[in-house]
Amino acid sequence: KNSIAIFFTIAALLNLSLVYIESVLIISLSRLAMKSVLQILYPFTTESYTTPLRSSGLAFCAGVGRLGSIIMPIIVYPLYQLDPYLVFVVFMMASMIGLYSSLNTH
Repeated sequence: KNSIAIFFTIAALLNLSLVYIESVLIISLSRLAMKSVLQILYPFTTESYTTPLRSSGLAFCAGVGRLGSIIMPIIVYPLYQLDPYLVFVVFMMASMIGLYSSLNTH
């Protein structure tokens, strides 16, 4: 859980810095941090379910994640039209919600 919180914090800070500094390196590092969160979450998710429900639970979580990747362009494109930096602010807020969620689990 601590690793997830660390990578969410890194992603949030990098996304916030993109509002002030335009850099391909910072975008790449932010993406790396979010990919790291996903790589940590997959094994963590499988351990959250009991053995009989493990594959179904992982499949459900993966399906919800795929649904999110389908919906995300519908949300991001209008935000980009309003202000290109607004997209990074929304990603920063999503990272902060993930950070809060990862720290408040038992």
